[in-house]
Amino acid sequence: MLYQLEKELSELYQENDSVAMYYSKMKRLWDELDDMSEVPVCAYATSCHAIKKTMALAERQRLMHFLMHLNENYGAIRGQILLLDPLPNVNKAYSMIQRVETQRNLTGNIIANRDMAANVTRLGNITTIA
Repeated sequence: MLYQLEKELSELYQENDSVAMYYSKMKRLWDELDDMSEVPVCAYATSCHAIKKTMALAERQRLMHFLMHLNENYGAIRGQILLLDPLPNVNKAYSMIQRVETQRNLTGNIIANRDMAANVTRLGNITTIA
């Protein structure tokens, strides 16, 4: 089961999915992996520091995986996220990318409506001439 989850995760790309759908699929796999993993318990203060570092590393790996498998049209925001210091957690990165997607969808709809109106006007002029 662990092998299958890791394989699905490594083969998961955004492709035609929305960012929300892609992230949801990825998050489900991460949650399943977390359920199968035993989280160490802090017995001593020194072990807690090591566990925190391990968890931070796991979070960074998830962020990188999420960013690497996004579609290329998110290259600009991906680059901006990678320049942040410190790097955001994967939830924050997802939120940033989702805002970009929402803006693109709104802008795309406005442009599409404007183009449609221009075509209707142009077609109206053609029928008037004929």
